[in-house]
Amino acid sequence: MKNKRDRLKKIRQTLGLSQTKFGVLINRSLSTVRYWEDTHPILTNDVKESLRFVGINADFIETGEGSMFTENIDSVKRKVYKIID
Repeated sequence: MKNKRDRLKKIRQTLGLSQTKFGVLINRSLSTVRYWEDTHPILTNDVKESLRFVGINADFIETGEGSMFTENIDSVKRKVYKIID
């Protein structure tokens, strides 16, 4: 994945989240998530903290280096779904 928007979308899809649910996770609107996936995501410190809290590697989104998650995928999904449900 060559750019941030593709990496962000890949993480969302890997977690099985709609754009709306992903927005809930990071406290952003659906329109913001759509905009980021269509153009250029702006990961503020509070968004990065929300991602890191559930085990998503924010540095992967920024640089493409490392793995998508800092924990195994099942652990990440449990945390994510606990927050959004």
